[in-house]
Amino acid sequence: MKIHSVKVPRLYKVAAEVAKEVGEGIGSIKTLVYEKKKKHPNIKAIYAIVSTLFQKYEEIETLLKRSQLLIKETKLNPWLAKVLIVELLWGKTYLPGQSKPENTIRAYEQIFKAHLSDSKVKEIEHKENDNKPRYVRINTLISNLTEAVESFREEGWVLNRFLNKNDYKGFLETVSSLKGREFMIDIHVPNLLVFPPKTEFYQHPAYKNGSIILQDKASCLPVHILNPPPGSTVLDMCAAPGMKTTHLAAVLNDQGTVYATERNPRRFEVLNNIVFASGANCIKTFNKDVLDCTKADFPDVEYILVDPSCSGTGMADRPQENEITPSRLSSLTGFQIKILRHALTKFPSAKRVVYSTCSIMSEENEDVVRQVLETNYNFKLISASQFVGETWHSFGSSDYGDIGKFCLYAKPHSDYTNGFFVAIFERLQEAEENQFFNTRIFNFKKHVQENEKWKLKKQRKYKQNLIDKEFSKNDVHQTQDKNEKKNIQNVYINEDCEQNDKCNDSKNPNQNEVIPKYKQKKKKNYTGDALTEKIYILDNTASDRKIRKYDEESEKYEKIGILQNGDNQKIKRKKGLTKSEISSVAGHDNLESIQLKKLKNKTTKSFERLENLTQERIDQKSIISNNKKSKKFKQAEVALERGIVINDRLVAVKSESKINTKKNKEQNNVYEMINVDKKK
Repeated sequence: MKIHSVKVPRLYKVAAEVAKEVGEGIGSIKTLVYEKKKKHPNIKAIYAIVSTLFQKYEEIETLLKRSQLLIKETKLNPWLAKVLIVELLWGKTYLPGQSKPENTIRAYEQIFKAHLSDSKVKEIEHKENDNKPRYVRINTLISNLTEAVESFREEGWVLNRFLNKNDYKGFLETVSSLKGREFMIDIHVPNLLVFPPKTEFYQHPAYKNGSIILQDKASCLPVHILNPPPGSTVLDMCAAPGMKTTHLAAVLNDQGTVYATERNPRRFEVLNNIVFASGANCIKTFNKDVLDCTKADFPDVEYILVDPSCSGTGMADRPQENEITPSRLSSLTGFQIKILRHALTKFPSAKRVVYSTCSIMSEENEDVVRQVLETNYNFKLISASQFVGETWHSFGSSDYGDIGKFCLYAKPHSDYTNGFFVAIFERLQEAEENQFFNTRIFNFKKHVQENEKWKLKKQRKYKQNLIDKEFSKNDVHQTQDKNEKKNIQNVYINEDCEQNDKCNDSKNPNQNEVIPKYKQKKKKNYTGDALTEKIYILDNTASDRKIRKYDEESEKYEKIGILQNGDNQKIKRKKGLTKSEISSVAGHDNLESIQLKKLKNKTTKSFERLENLTQERIDQKSIISNNKKSKKFKQAEVALERGIVINDRLVAVKSESKINTKKNKEQNNVYEMINVDKKK
């Protein structure tokens, strides 16, 4: 068998696919590993390889650069090479197969180890906190706490009871000392069990049938604090992968409604799979952007969970190469503020809203809460200590005053969980106030919003006016053209009618003959006055334009009359007054009278010009029409003369024919008489 025909083990191929997608920012390791479950069932091994790859990412990059592996082996898949390096150096420490990629990596083994032992290689450790325990949430939709504890006891696990719920420090000490087959019940979150670090449950029957869910304690805190009673209507605004969504259904005891939205199609598919595995019936999933949704989409929502996308700086399994840039952080905080404001303003029935992130950066946490509270007068921020007890010692930054005191943190080194942030908002009752509401900022933002709306409205109005002007111009030109055509047609119709009348008179010399009504042609009465009026219409457009100009000038005169005496230069510039006229003006009335006189003189001259112009045009039209008439009359006379000559000729021909017929008859009679005589 040839070496290149040996296939790479499927485990490494799937791990390389997951690593590539995590590196491209498509999803988290857990989510993507769960998606690849159908391709390879050993998700534990895939998760371990990919997690180690990103923990040792900088070291692997250094090895690839120094060995020039990817430069020499151009056909080798980079992500597959990284997976095989992880397995060779930090995993099994050997590669079991004989495929070409495995043999290539195996050939570089000594080079890799030499570079690792070199003191110049930067050692970077990204290990999970060894004190972080394994948390298991009981899915109360399938099982309950008593049954789960008894089943673990039957397997040989020993329950370590801690009864003092107010002694958080003592609880943490007990958790950190868990060893072997010991486990505990959490003192904050109901139905949550605590096991020693690195306890494996992927092959456990309870995990496979959905009775237990592997969920970190910090991830359970938002739902525990929201605490909707059974029968409530809840909205999970960023639901995927679905751990908190199924936790909400369990808290509701599957009574009520949980609306779960996710806009990403791939994450939406994962959400549906987890919801189906949980056995929940009250969850309704929607593949849509929650920012486009309002109370009409999700009516009567009383409790809202807002867990938006964040930097993930609190997660232990976060890829270390995904550094948060200022631009990335700015876009994240902008989205977080937007979605939290949406939750607090678009659902009027909401009583409580919980905002949470898996970030430990104040820009995504306290600062987001501050900006939202400063512009919202319907909700207040309440202290999280009433839900976790006074002994909880991880709260917000003191730089944000009471906002920091009211918000809750879960930190890896102090609380033995992933890093998490939680803030609780409740709707104000009558006579209550939001102590963080800033009237000045609210009014400023309101003013900015109104100003933007006004600008948009003005732009739309301006565009509409431009469109209307264009249409009006086209309409005016069209109507003018139509009127001119109609007027010209009417003039010619009048001429033709008169001409036809004359022709008929010449053809019908017997005027006394009565013509039947059905043979009479209807004629329109075109008088001389109507003709002049129609010709005058042709000049209307030009005259109207001039009149408009004079009207505008008169308006300017009126405006100038309002000016004070100090505006002499403006008056001079606009109306052309001389210095002597300006100096002679004693007051506003004299100035106005001078201007009115000039205006009257100009208007009288303009109307005289207009009358002269219209009279000239009328004369021109009449001359043209007379010329046309004379030409047509001449043509008609010639035609009549020709017709008379033809008629005379026809009469002569007829008379000749009659004479000939008479002669022929006489000759025939003579011939008949001769024939009769011959016979006799």
